[in-house]
Amino acid sequence: MNWRKATFGVFLVFMVLSLQLIAAPQAMAMSTNNASITFRRAVVAWYDENGKLQMNVTWVNATLNFTNLTHSPCACQNASSCGAFNTSDHVNVSITTLYNMTRNHEQLLFIKVTAYNATFNYTIYNLVYRAERSQYNFTLITEILTDPKTGEYRAFVTGMNIAPDDESRAVPVGDTVLVIGNLTLSDYYWTLNKVLMKLPRGDETNWIWGRSAYELRHLSHLVRLKLPEYNGKANLGYAIVIDDYSACVHLCDLSCTGLFTLSV
Repeated sequence: MNWRKATFGVFLVFMVLSLQLIAAPQAMAMSTNNASITFRRAVVAWYDENGKLQMNVTWVNATLNFTNLTHSPCACQNASSCGAFNTSDHVNVSITTLYNMTRNHEQLLFIKVTAYNATFNYTIYNLVYRAERSQYNFTLITEILTDPKTGEYRAFVTGMNIAPDDESRAVPVGDTVLVIGNLTLSDYYWTLNKVLMKLPRGDETNWIWGRSAYELRHLSHLVRLKLPEYNGKANLGYAIVIDDYSACVHLCDLSCTGLFTLSV
């Protein structure tokens, strides 16, 4: 089996499984008329030798249209259609919940997923955080990629979505953030919070990213206090921040389509 192909296949399976976790609590926030997202900025962030956060912000203003994926046969709501638990005829997938906290309209899950057969064994961790607030719902999923040999963290890959209750605040926009540096998981979330707070203000992302930054600060504290044994370091973090759940569904279809491609 090709190692890179199998590893990426497991990653896509994990993305499909994770995006399903968003679907149930945020279905009411989905706008069936929106089939595109405009990504405003691409951000690269790092800390200099003095520990000060540095940012390189590139304005993208690129709109991704998911219309062609709308009628994809691979729907998030039906995991079996993706073959979600069977990337090929020769790979098994084991899913273990390592931590599950639900309180005060918040949920924090930490899950271990291992793909294996007689000659192959690879583990990915998945953190899922959801919060229901009076003005919005917030969902975050982080895939933690590991080193195949040592099991140490290598990269954090995050998707987060905020769905305001006030429809006038809900716009299909997003930003991408690349964080470079040897950071713990909690420090990674804290850095994303700082990035969102430092982004140029005054546009439609001002309110939604301000609330997202609050959730990231809160999540950083939760990871540090509740998940100390899993608060490992990685050299790279990548996040997609979006406001509009409908595009998440199409992104799920895209991941699932890629999974089919890898499996043949």
